Amino acid sequence: ETAALFSRPIGVPTLGICGAEDQCITEDVFLGAMRESDFPGGLETRSIADAGHFCHGEAPDAVNALLLEWFVRHPA
Repeated sequence: ETAALFSRPIGVPTLGICGAEDQCITEDVFLGAMRESDFPGGLETRSIADAGHFCHGEAPDAVNALLLEWFVRHPA
């Protein structure tokens, strides 16, 4: 159940990415909702300049660069 997933801490390293120009979930709301205490495995947040809600489609090179760097530092 989806609600159960949100009721316990996330135990794996987590990367949260948002668009700095997101008008649906603003950057300050996104960053404020990402509490380190909810991510005992580690949390990093990044904001993509000049991108909105669909930053992966609006700035794919920037998002891909973040993901590749993340995967290098967090191998499976």
